[in-house]
Amino acid sequence: MIKRNHFKLLYYSHIPLVFLAMVLAGTISAVLYQRINWQVILLVGLSTFVTYSLDNLMDWNRDKFHYESIQKAIERYHKVTYGLIGAAGAGIILLVFNSSNELRIGILLLGAAAAMNTTRFLVLKEHNKKNTERILPFFLNRIFISLVWTTVCVFLPIWYDNRPIMPLTWHTFIYMYVLILSYAVIWKLEKSPFSLQKKVFSSRIPAALAGLTLLPMLVVVLDILRGYAPLHNLVNLAPPIACLIGLVKISSHPFNLQLKISLMTVILIVLCSFSAAIHLIVV
Repeated sequence: MIKRNHFKLLYYSHIPLVFLAMVLAGTISAVLYQRINWQVILLVGLSTFVTYSLDNLMDWNRDKFHYESIQKAIERYHKVTYGLIGAAGAGIILLVFNSSNELRIGILLLGAAAAMNTTRFLVLKEHNKKNTERILPFFLNRIFISLVWTTVCVFLPIWYDNRPIMPLTWHTFIYMYVLILSYAVIWKLEKSPFSLQKKVFSSRIPAALAGLTLLPMLVVVLDILRGYAPLHNLVNLAPPIACLIGLVKISSHPFNLQLKISLMTVILIVLCSFSAAIHLIVV
């Protein structure tokens, strides 16, 4: 029981999600430029932590029934979170002021987009409560969030180092967007009402998402065949294959979603880290 409560608290904190975002940003940098900028990775991690920590605090009254067994532990964690958010915010400011003007502009735009979704504007937040069981608003939200985080992971390394945008950059954007969208849909479904989960899992949407994961695989193969990327880029097939398998297993047995999503997160972290290592070693 104690281990299970620790797992639920870790899941609630979104710390694994922070590490996944950092690994994705590092992998993009390794694939495109065969180097890793640790300032960018730290910036992505701090930004992800601040965004989802604020989201947790604002949505606690709505989410607390999901975490009744560890409610007191989470409320204690909230007290620590205020200090962590402040420290993370200070770190973000330091990193941004030590970067180029292009990155500062990009951070402002992306920060505004993330804040817009996190706060949802007080007026729209009440409206969203009435639409928690509708599929269209759910997917519009996921499409937008995936676009924001894909932009962060792909373009922050470029802006930070003033690197040029290549054709491979846009191909990588497509590759990453599909991965993030597939993950974001399943991740958000776990927090959604059971009625919405039932609608989604009983529809053809999971099959469509699974089919969509074939697109990044196709991008990898075409980039190699057309000479945009070296042969060792085949290692990048592993993450979308993992997403495909995960989507199939989750949609066929949509139970214990927290555990399955956590396992999927760990697998993606490992596979993307391995891909980054290969691109750093084989230059």
